[in-house]
Amino acid sequence: MTLLVICYNITKMEVIAMSYGSEAVKRWRKRNAAKARDEQNAQQARRNGYAPPNTKEHEHPRPDSCELCKIPSTKTLHRDHCHTTGIHRGYLCVRCNVMLGNIEKVGLQAIRTYLNIT
Repeated sequence: MTLLVICYNITKMEVIAMSYGSEAVKRWRKRNAAKARDEQNAQQARRNGYAPPNTKEHEHPRPDSCELCKIPSTKTLHRDHCHTTGIHRGYLCVRCNVMLGNIEKVGLQAIRTYLNIT
């Protein structure tokens, strides 16, 4: 079974069908890395049953510091989003992003019970 990838070339107004994994697809993905990444994220969102994430940076400007701990970040801030709905929540440093992921996995109530917080 051969999977086909349809690429639209807006400037030349043509549709190109390429087999997935072909050299032409690899070249297109290399030349259009941002578009390929956005399309991959949108496909993954649709596959998992939620709306594709909004990838327009101007609607969610990137701050200079983590939105959770407020510590200025010298490294890349990660775009945090709800894995159920795909809605953008904010930009987090690596430490806060990992912590939030672990809390979502374990559950806040389990953490409260462990720490004896009511």
